[in-house]
Amino acid sequence: MEKDAYVAQLEKRIQELENHNRDAYTEKLEAMIENLKKQVDNLTEIILLMRRQKFGSSSEKTPRVVLDGQLNLFNEAELEYVPEIEEPIVKVSEGYK
Repeated sequence: MEKDAYVAQLEKRIQELENHNRDAYTEKLEAMIENLKKQVDNLTEIILLMRRQKFGSSSEKTPRVVLDGQLNLFNEAELEYVPEIEEPIVKVSEGYK
């Protein structure tokens, strides 16, 4: 019986070691999965940035604020307009007969 008990104890120990090895292997695989997820996230971010650089708004476009300022250079009449002042009366003259 001692032999059977010893064999049973050895089999139990082997089972424990296999479970431990399996657990360690599982943890290693989970760490690899997390690492790969981080790499995918980084690469996805790089792709998005490169797409924005290539297909996004051009860096050479003039901002709207500057455009409005430049376009206002030609709006002197509208800026100087005072609604309280009467418009001048225009006389129509018929030229020579």
